[in-house]
Amino acid sequence: MTSTPRLAPIPTANAPISASTEVPELVPGSEHHRAIRSFVRRTGRTTVAQAKAFEDVGPTVLLSYAAAALSLPAAFGREAPTILEIGFGMGEATAHIAALMPDKNFLCCEVHTPGVGALLKRIAELDLRNIRILQHDAVEVIDHMLPLASLDGIHIFFPDPWHKKKHNKRRLIQPPLIARLAARLKPGGYLHCATDWQPYAEQILDVLAAEPLLQNSADDSGDGYAPKPAYRPLTKFENRGIKLGHGVWDVVFARVASSESPRPLAPSPSKNEPSASSDDHPPLAPSSTKREQPASSDNHSPLAPSPSKREQPTSSDNHFYQPVDRYSYTQSTASHQQIFQDGRRIGFGYAV
Repeated sequence: MTSTPRLAPIPTANAPISASTEVPELVPGSEHHRAIRSFVRRTGRTTVAQAKAFEDVGPTVLLSYAAAALSLPAAFGREAPTILEIGFGMGEATAHIAALMPDKNFLCCEVHTPGVGALLKRIAELDLRNIRILQHDAVEVIDHMLPLASLDGIHIFFPDPWHKKKHNKRRLIQPPLIARLAARLKPGGYLHCATDWQPYAEQILDVLAAEPLLQNSADDSGDGYAPKPAYRPLTKFENRGIKLGHGVWDVVFARVASSESPRPLAPSPSKNEPSASSDDHPPLAPSSTKREQPASSDNHSPLAPSPSKREQPTSSDNHFYQPVDRYSYTQSTASHQQIFQDGRRIGFGYAV
């Protein structure tokens, strides 16, 4: 049973927005817990222009959350392909894409009130008729308001990467969410994610590739990332990052029909795991350590230690020992007596 869209309350200018406290981690078996969320409500203030946009545009654009299936034709006033956007920030890219695609409906979720006000202001300036906004947690909207196979596309642009390792669990792109999104895409629909944080891009690629209802639309000969689609604009933030040498990664997957099986992706070898070669060479034997003496073919014994300075080696004439070094070598043409005196003075040469 579908519900008729309700209008959301309109905030006033300079109304403070309280920041939410950190949500505790889900504890298995606990009766009193909340799910880990991928966002924290930031403190902010709506400007006068944003508050005016809430009053002028809000009644026709804002939808209220309800735990009941949403009728998309009733919400937009027409039948058209619908794109879900999760987390549109200040709405710059959303307004640009909606203006490029007037034949499509855009259902947008954002919890940041100043961002919602900024998009409402853009809607009024560009006279856009194909955007509806739900200022609510997108996960709850997906679970309770969106019917299965109801979406033609999903945009998730630059979600919070949660850089710290202990916060990685808060990242939006996780297998349970992707499974829900894939189930709400029509066959042939697409899921487009973009991020400027490479570790997050790798995670997104892995998570989407593991979903059986999705198939990578990128070229098989590449690294799995798609070229930037023409409809996604370069925002000021993205342009600034590119000038600083930061990369941007786009990941685009398509929904396959239930009867189809997506192409399996070969797992990439890990850093510590050598890849198998075509000629099946045996692994190399470990090299000997510095203290190990490798065995030789003629079974020579290890070299004996060299004699110390005061050790008297046997001379052929039993008269004088002259070490071969740079001192005695340069004075090899001198008499024994001269070498002996020089050698004794400089510490080389021995009397016998």
